[in-house]
Amino acid sequence: MIQNHIHLSDTLQTSGEFAPDVKWTASTREQVPEIIAAFKRTLTGKLQRHVLSDGSGPVQFLNYIYTLKLEDDGIQTAQEKLELLLSWQGKRVYLVDHFHVSDGANHSGDVKTVVLEITEHIQSETPRQSLYYVPVVLTDDYTV
Repeated sequence: MIQNHIHLSDTLQTSGEFAPDVKWTASTREQVPEIIAAFKRTLTGKLQRHVLSDGSGPVQFLNYIYTLKLEDDGIQTAQEKLELLLSWQGKRVYLVDHFHVSDGANHSGDVKTVVLEITEHIQSETPRQSLYYVPVVLTDDYTV
């Protein structure tokens, strides 16, 4: 089921949804599949392929690129949300993508471990800085 939010946090709920404990609105979403491979040619020109695999085939990573929309919501200001994201820069966090079970249901089957990186400039749409658009790259932290 597709939801209108993602869950992203360095903390998982220990009951209820078992999801990251912060919800975010994303204005854009991209999936970036990745495999680890190296290609070399032998002296005779034959292509040699080396691909990271786990016994059942190539290990496939799935990274995400989001633009998160941060705005005042009565609980946290946009600035507080930005400071929270910045505190996770380069750290392992938990993600539940838009495609997950309904709110209130157990999300544990949808939780992914990723590393958060803010890679571009942060846009502030208002002089009061009550609305930010923050581009984040979430790199799959799959352990082989």
